[in-house]
Amino acid sequence: MMRILIILLLVCNLFAQEGIEQLIENIQLGKTEDALSALSALERDFPNHPGVMYLAALLETDGDTAREQYQQLYKHHPNSEYSDDAVMKIAEYYYAAGLYIKSSEWTKRMARYYARSEHIDRAVKLFLNALIISGSKDTAFYYSKVFKKQFPKMDVDTKLSQLLNELEITPTEEEPVEVVEENTAKGEGILNKIVETLSSPVPDELELPMPSFPSNKEEVKQPFSLQVGAYGEEANADHQSSQLNAAGFSARVELKESNSRTLYVVKIGYYSDRMMAKVAGQELMSTLGVDNIVISNK
Repeated sequence: MMRILIILLLVCNLFAQEGIEQLIENIQLGKTEDALSALSALERDFPNHPGVMYLAALLETDGDTAREQYQQLYKHHPNSEYSDDAVMKIAEYYYAAGLYIKSSEWTKRMARYYARSEHIDRAVKLFLNALIISGSKDTAFYYSKVFKKQFPKMDVDTKLSQLLNELEITPTEEEPVEVVEENTAKGEGILNKIVETLSSPVPDELELPMPSFPSNKEEVKQPFSLQVGAYGEEANADHQSSQLNAAGFSARVELKESNSRTLYVVKIGYYSDRMMAKVAGQELMSTLGVDNIVISNK
């Protein structure tokens, strides 16, 4: 008897899935009547079903509510066939609202977790464009190289291709040619590591927050950091450090003697090379609007 019940449940789920897919297809064709009529019954009979959640979000007319529904779908069903669709919808919502950094955070998930999605080409272009529009050109250049390596056959639009061709690492007055060349070689290794991470499968339990910097306990001292402030009063430095830590950035205060004066310097992170520190600095500027410079940890 139990076996028969299990078979019946499987058959019902199969028919329900086929019905949901047909309703979604109809919505995409502009036919919403059947879906609107069936939604209440589907939500009652198949609560928390990813297809039903996606269907409800598609039918929702309020943008904020729809975004929340897509986020719930992504949070609870990151491996479902609708999760990549939900992520793209969220990214497009933020882009249309002018929240370009928010949009880029979601499109980056497409390349990281859903590299085989039918939306990946559009997601990469939206990601790079969002960064450029928000003023994070260096970060866009860097990820252009990452995506070119990860998706060698992808047709990046003319504008981004031109920007990518202009990306060159040139020596600066602060850094000799020999060091720059060494960092360029290291940069290739960094790109390979990022591509490997981006190509990894979606974990079974996926948390939405994606912090850019490790915690103090996890940090290993590296040659470079970001400097975001230097104060004569320790309290001022501690205040900025606390604010940055509260925002998810790993900040610290270090003492520095300058012209017989003690300064309290606020720094963020440890980075193995200047390129990675520069990318992190661009992200910090885009996220919080905090000016910063790359410094050597001597």
